[in-house]
Amino acid sequence: MKKIDLYIFIDSYGYELLKKSGRLHEKLIFEKPVKMQFGYSSTAIPSILTGVSPSVHQQFTFFYHIKDSFSSMFTVFDSIFFKCIPSFISGRRRFRVLISKMLKKYFNINGYFDLYSVPFWKLKYFNYSEMNDLFDKNAFKNCENLKDYLSKNGIKHFISNWRQSEEKNFSELFDQLSENDNEFIFAYFAGLDGVQHMHTKDSKETNKKIEYYKEKIKKVFNILDENYSDYRVGIFSDHGMTTLTDVVDIGNIIKTSGLKEPEDFLSFLDSTMARFWYYGESSRERIRETLGDVSFGKFLSKEEMMEMGVYFKDQRYGEDIFLVNPGVQIAPSDMGKDPLPGMHGYSPEDKDSDAIWLSNYNPKNPPSEVKGIFSCMLERFR
Repeated sequence: MKKIDLYIFIDSYGYELLKKSGRLHEKLIFEKPVKMQFGYSSTAIPSILTGVSPSVHQQFTFFYHIKDSFSSMFTVFDSIFFKCIPSFISGRRRFRVLISKMLKKYFNINGYFDLYSVPFWKLKYFNYSEMNDLFDKNAFKNCENLKDYLSKNGIKHFISNWRQSEEKNFSELFDQLSENDNEFIFAYFAGLDGVQHMHTKDSKETNKKIEYYKEKIKKVFNILDENYSDYRVGIFSDHGMTTLTDVVDIGNIIKTSGLKEPEDFLSFLDSTMARFWYYGESSRERIRETLGDVSFGKFLSKEEMMEMGVYFKDQRYGEDIFLVNPGVQIAPSDMGKDPLPGMHGYSPEDKDSDAIWLSNYNPKNPPSEVKGIFSCMLERFR
């Protein structure tokens, strides 16, 4: 009897979008919302692939602070050459992409890499977290991932290449299913994330993308029916997408504190959170006082960070994290000059942040949060 376990990861396919767009396929009889891992895809994907929290797998955001700037991989940006580059050039996206490609090759980075809009002067205070291909073996120092488990247990498998186009990956998926050579297949599709960032979850472009997936999933089930007498299909995501409602310039706001950066403190402005490191208790008090009365966000407590699995003893990802409210974006930020129509990375309690789990069977332990997807995928192999 030929059997296969197939799991399809559709990035940013939120539960609210699922409710609006309808079931992907009639055979996907089981569906439920899944609580998002606080953070971005750089946080959620490692959690899905390992089954543990960021505090264990050590991946939260792409850039983490190091106290000794001389050991930073980005010390080159402290050179006279980069200091002399005018901002109208250093801030251009094309220039940033070129520099990113050069650095990725130089440092032999196998994961996703982008300098985004991080000011050159700031880079020397940080290192980059995703140096390895998260989907490959030995990607994590503190835990095993999906590839490690499948390889160690001799499970014949195929994992798609996240660098390829969706059309290419669907084509490979169809071929792999037709060849009947695997026990386990994991396929990743990231296109919906970009569409929703640029057009929101309620757009015609997003609807068109969902229809694209419905057609592909229909073909997947046709191939399965032709080639297998026993198959399990699970389709899931890492988060949803929240539509832009307001923009805040936190960079300008913290300037009113009277403190100087990086002499008194260091900040990293992500799209939905501002992370801080302080050089003195007075700096901490001043920053907290400056942002203490705003209505668009709040500082996370240690207890909240521990509950969400993003508390790090060495505080590499922030001594303090200020999280904005759902729909609000920080712009300009170190990730980009302008806000996007859609964004994620808000509180996991935001309904638009919910991810999904869909399957053609009833799992023994359906995932309640995204890190639970790991065990759910491997249910038949444990």
